[in-house]
Amino acid sequence: MMNPDRLLTDRARAVDVSGIRRAFQLGASLKDPINLSIGQPDFDVPAPLRLATIEAIESHRNGYTLTGGADDLRASVSAHLKRDIDWTIGDGASDLIITSGTSGALLLAFMVLCEPGCEAIIADPWFVVYPALGPMTGATIVPCDTYPDFRMTAARVEPLLTDRTRIDVARLREMAAGERRRVVPSDDGADDRPVERIRLTPEDEAIRLLI
Repeated sequence: MMNPDRLLTDRARAVDVSGIRRAFQLGASLKDPINLSIGQPDFDVPAPLRLATIEAIESHRNGYTLTGGADDLRASVSAHLKRDIDWTIGDGASDLIITSGTSGALLLAFMVLCEPGCEAIIADPWFVVYPALGPMTGATIVPCDTYPDFRMTAARVEPLLTDRTRIDVARLREMAAGERRRVVPSDDGADDRPVERIRLTPEDEAIRLLI
């Protein structure tokens, strides 16, 4: 008989089972539960999205896309970011890829950028998958306490930066606020530097991932 314990790597053993998955299993046994776990929508798919999906199927667009995502979708996302938060991504859509959700994007980024000995800063509280990105890639996860207002300010992030910092995972809403107002207030208002303007390592820049 096969012994699964002999096959599992230390990396796999270091990743805890998601509490959300346990909640899903429990919820499946309840009658009409209220789902507050991962922000499941309580509304129907908007009509434009349904129609676009139907049109794509009727147009036989039901095969694999390019690795980075369909060109028209990447162009649409790029235009949305420009319109919504006034971001221009590099020289256009070639600097943008489509992934199957935020967790997939973060895993790809961590796999490319992290290795044993480096550090990644994440906001506390976090989504359950974020701490698991450390054991999966060899990085040390450094929590950034954002209580009680849940902001990753310069005053909170900068003390955590070292020459081993490789990634800083910031919330998109804070980055957008920083771009528009040019500041992200600190606890006492004294440090008004926006988060995206602080240096991430003493010698060179780390990567700021936006979620």
